[in-house]
Amino acid sequence: MNARAAIFGLTAMSLLGGYGAHAEEVARVAWLGTGTIEGSAEFVAAFREGMKEQGLAEGKHYVLDARYADNHYERFPVLVQDLLTRGPSVIMVVTVASVRAAQRVTRTVPIVMISTTDPVGSGLVKSLSHPGGNTTGLGNMAEDVAEKYVQLFRELRPRGRRLGVLINPSNPSSRPVLEKIRNSARHQGITIHAIEFVGAHDLEQVFRTIARDTPDALTLIADNSYLDRRAELCALAVQHRIPVFGFAPDFADAGCAAGFGSPRRDLFRRSAVYVRKLLDGANPADLPVELPVTFELVVNRRTTNALGIAIPKTVLTRADRVIQ
Repeated sequence: MNARAAIFGLTAMSLLGGYGAHAEEVARVAWLGTGTIEGSAEFVAAFREGMKEQGLAEGKHYVLDARYADNHYERFPVLVQDLLTRGPSVIMVVTVASVRAAQRVTRTVPIVMISTTDPVGSGLVKSLSHPGGNTTGLGNMAEDVAEKYVQLFRELRPRGRRLGVLINPSNPSSRPVLEKIRNSARHQGITIHAIEFVGAHDLEQVFRTIARDTPDALTLIADNSYLDRRAELCALAVQHRIPVFGFAPDFADAGCAAGFGSPRRDLFRRSAVYVRKLLDGANPADLPVELPVTFELVVNRRTTNALGIAIPKTVLTRADRVIQ
């Protein structure tokens, strides 16, 4: 491991088509946010950084027109309809539910996924190499690395037998990932306890429920609403003395015990490459979906020390970063 920048496995092609706005025009980039303005700020900033790297200046080449669902996924249809009335050149979306909401109302405006779970298996695109339709972007491979969280649990809690899994039932991709975790745990004598939590609900009450169940650790199935509330989630986990292994290194940075996955800032910054290509006239149907091929393991030693967890040398050696 020890590769800090995500390397992406597929290189997008710029093919001329009839979708984009001309680069010299001020394009409207619609942003359909899953969470809150505050929780999304770091990732929106990463996208803006990416746009600068692509030579696109906000206000001169594009304007960002953002709407936020505040973790209420049922709001996506209304929000995307509102965005479409403003004539966007492209729509930026994250979670499967928001991609589907956008696809239901437009077959012409390009849709760019950012860190979306299993885009082919979720039926969002035909294939990674030739997505077809008006949707392309970046996946996160959460469905392929889910079993790694069971492995991490075994390493950090070698005597543990009960692993809690936080799952958002509003996210269509969550159930298949949960089943992969269950299958992996079953072969290793680990009991999985799934806890449903919709991102807009009371997180403190959820942690009280989790604490009563006394799991040896808690892992999270990839969902942007959890990422949006990562600081609150990690603080509550420490308060209730529950080690949490997040699906991205951002969780360890926020105070959870560990995080493994592709850094989400990298994915948001990388999504600007798609916007540039689309504004230059590329056809989204022909722009391959990119997947990260390297991931970061980050361990928060301050948190593990506070929880009385000894980190094996094998994990510390393998970690890309250790927060002391």
